[in-house]
Amino acid sequence: SAPHNKHHRISLCLHKLAHPIQMNTEEDPSYTTNLPFQSWPKWQLPFIIYTTKLSALLSMCGSSYIIHQILGTKHSRVTKFQQSLYDRIMLGFAVCDNMASFAIFVASWAIPKNTVPEFHYQNIGNTATCDAQGFLSHTSSLSSMNYSALLSVYFMLVVRYNWSETKLRRYELFGHFLALGYPLVTAILALHAKLFNPSPTACWIQTYPMDCETNDTVDCIRGGMENGNHVKLYRLLSSIVPVVICFATISLSMILLNQAVRAQERRSRVYS
Repeated sequence: SAPHNKHHRISLCLHKLAHPIQMNTEEDPSYTTNLPFQSWPKWQLPFIIYTTKLSALLSMCGSSYIIHQILGTKHSRVTKFQQSLYDRIMLGFAVCDNMASFAIFVASWAIPKNTVPEFHYQNIGNTATCDAQGFLSHTSSLSSMNYSALLSVYFMLVVRYNWSETKLRRYELFGHFLALGYPLVTAILALHAKLFNPSPTACWIQTYPMDCETNDTVDCIRGGMENGNHVKLYRLLSSIVPVVICFATISLSMILLNQAVRAQERRSRVYS
């Protein structure tokens, strides 16, 4: 009957939500790989993972302290935050850095537990946790770097070009949009295309299995070229190019800032 079929479909949907599809290639006898990290000694992958966890934990402590200092509990701090563009940029950076550090701290725990076990260490997740970690890591990492670049531009405009707080506020929303917009859009597109997949230590923009693009004996289960998802090109445009742009922006801003400070020092010596 119709009601029975309706209840059956609802039960099936709930079952799929409770038991996400696992990435499993163990049962495929034709799956052979030739990846560089297969030759690593057994201690190397755990060492990398726990070293990364430690650095992520320290980063979370630092960014949490920055957030507390900006917001805090005192009314004076809140008022200062409302008045200072610098504090709002720092808050955006600290929040994004905190989320990125958390995603990095989770590391291999988010990788599906049935994913080629010899490649991974303490992978206890499923497809949903892998997607969540990849999405959070991609969005927050790029956004924190963008806020770093935005902060360097802020200092350059204030020191070298004497921009006032009022003039800077005209472009504040545009700056936040640049910092958050591109990472969020590219993460949503990657999530829709199923591009967040296991790498040796975490989930990132990657095909699954990892060598299915270059190994003719392995079919891509997720993020494969057969679906029109050019993973390497997408990774280049969504992750690597923004990092290069941020590095170039910070470098140029610091060079111009340094020149302005040196010029000011020379003028001070003349008048002293």
